[in-house]
Amino acid sequence: MSTKPEDRLTSLGAVNLRSSLAHNLLPQEDVREVVRREVGIRRSTIKNLHEQIAELQTIHNLVAPVNNLPPELLSMTFAYVEAGSTGNKDLITITHVCRHWRDIALQAPVLWTRIALKHPEGVRTFLDRSKALPLTVSLSTDQLPIVATVRSLTAEIHRTRSLKVCIPPSLALDVVAKKLMKATPQLEELWIEKLPTPRGSRLAQNVSLEPPMVFDGAPLLRSLVLRGMNLPYLPLGPCALTNISLEDLLPPPAILLDLLDRCPSLERLRIHGPFNVEEIWSARSVRLSHLKTLEIHTFPPVGIATFLPSLILPKETNISIFASLDLGENFSEIMPPYVPGHVLPMECLKGLKRLQLVWAHHELTLHAYRGQDEFHTPALQVRASMLDPRPGARFFGDWPIDTAHIETLVVCGSFSRRHPYDFATSRERWANMLQSLPALRTLRMMTLSSQTLDDFAMEFACRAPQPACPHLEVLEIFDATPGTNFWTGLLAALTSRSPGAGGCLSRMEFWNVGQLKSTTWSMQEIVNSGVKLIVNESEIMMS
Repeated sequence: MSTKPEDRLTSLGAVNLRSSLAHNLLPQEDVREVVRREVGIRRSTIKNLHEQIAELQTIHNLVAPVNNLPPELLSMTFAYVEAGSTGNKDLITITHVCRHWRDIALQAPVLWTRIALKHPEGVRTFLDRSKALPLTVSLSTDQLPIVATVRSLTAEIHRTRSLKVCIPPSLALDVVAKKLMKATPQLEELWIEKLPTPRGSRLAQNVSLEPPMVFDGAPLLRSLVLRGMNLPYLPLGPCALTNISLEDLLPPPAILLDLLDRCPSLERLRIHGPFNVEEIWSARSVRLSHLKTLEIHTFPPVGIATFLPSLILPKETNISIFASLDLGENFSEIMPPYVPGHVLPMECLKGLKRLQLVWAHHELTLHAYRGQDEFHTPALQVRASMLDPRPGARFFGDWPIDTAHIETLVVCGSFSRRHPYDFATSRERWANMLQSLPALRTLRMMTLSSQTLDDFAMEFACRAPQPACPHLEVLEIFDATPGTNFWTGLLAALTSRSPGAGGCLSRMEFWNVGQLKSTTWSMQEIVNSGVKLIVNESEIMMS
C-alpha cells in the first residue's frame, strides 16, 4: 500500500478529507498541497469543457442561415444597426453574439469610427479598432469627463469629422470651443451644448457675450449647433456652413448678421432664444440664396419683426415662427404686414395659393402654402401663444404675405357643441379678409360660431362698391350650426353670385351642420339658383 500523502488522500476521497483533517490523520501541509492540485485539475477540466462547448456552438452558428450571408453583407448590416443606435451598446452586443460576428466586426474599422463612450478603456479600444479613419465623437455627461478619456480623444482630434459635446457649465466650454476650432481642420459637424446648471448650484452664470474670434479655420465645417454658449468664431470670409442652429444664447444682432453674411451656402437656419431688443439692428440686408428652412422660436416678438426684414430669401425657403404675445400685442408684432405695390424681399412669400387660419383659446396659427390643395409643408407657419384669449384684428387681414394669388382660404375656430363658446369674427373683419383675397376660389369654414357665420353671410351678400372675392366657386362649412341670419344672407348673396345670376359660385357643401329641416326651403332655393348643394355626402336635387 502506497504511503505518499497524495495517494492516501486520493484513496480517502474528497468527502473524507474534512474528517481526516479533523482527526489529525494527515499533516495540514499535505492536505493543502493535494487540495490545490485537485482543484487545479478540476478547473482545467471545466475550462476544457467550456472550450469544447464554445467550439460546438461555433459550429452550430456557422451553419445558421444568417451566417451563410457574405461577410461584406453582414458588415453592412452591422453598420445599419450602429447608425440607428444612440450609443455604442448595440455594436458591443453584436461582438458578443458569436465568434463569426465578432471576427467580422473587428475586421471592419468603419464600424468603430463613432464613439459615444465615457470610459477611458472603451474609448481607447474604439480608437484602436477604427485605425486611421475619420471619427464621429459624442461626449455627453452631467459630470466633468475623466481626464484619461479627454486625453485619448484629444490625441486623435486631428481626424475627427463630427464632434458633439454636452457637458456641465462648470467647464469653460467657450475656451474649449475656440481651441477645438483651431485643432480640427477635418471637422465637418460641430455640436456644443452647455447643460443647465443643477438646482441648488452656486455656480455664477456669466452671461456676458465675448466677441468671437475671427479666423480662417475649419474650412470643411458644414454644420454648427450651439446650445447655451457663445458663438466661438466668425469665419474670416465665405465659409462652407449649410446648417446653423443657435439656442438659448444668441449673439448680438451685428455679429449674427456678420455670420449669416459669410455663409453663402446656408440651407438651414434655426434660432431659438431671446432677442436682445435693446441692441440696434443694422439697416443692411443679408441675402441667403440657398436657404431652404428658417425656424425662429423666440421672444419678444418685436425682435422677430426687426430681424426678418434684414433677410433676402429665395422662393424655396420655408419659414416657421413660434412666438409669445403679451397683453396688447398682436400679429403685427411678429411680422410686419405686406403693403400691396411695395417690394417684398422674401420671394418665398409671393405667389402663395392657400391660406389657413386656425385659432384656439390662447393660440393662433397661420399657415400659407404654395399649392392650392397642399397640406404638408407650409411656405410660412406662424404660431403664437397669447395671454389675451381673443384673436386680434391683425390676425384676420393685413397679412405678411402677398395674397393676390390666394385661391383657397381655410378658417378654423374653436367652436364645438360641447363647448359652444367662440370669439365671433365680426363683419368688419370678414370685410378685411375677403377684400384682401381677389383670386379666392374656395372658402372652407370649420368649427365657427353661429354669430361668426351670420356676420360672414351679411358681408358676403354686400355688393357695394363691388362684391369681394368675385371668383369664388366653392363654399364649404364643417361642424357648425348656421342660424336664420346666415341663410338669409346666403340667399341674398346668390342673387349676384350664383350661376343663374351670372356669378361663379357653383358648389356648396355642408358637413355635420346639425338638423336642417327648418331650412329646407333655403336649400331648395340654393339648388334652384344653379348651385350644386352637398349635405353630408348627399347631393340635394332640384324638386
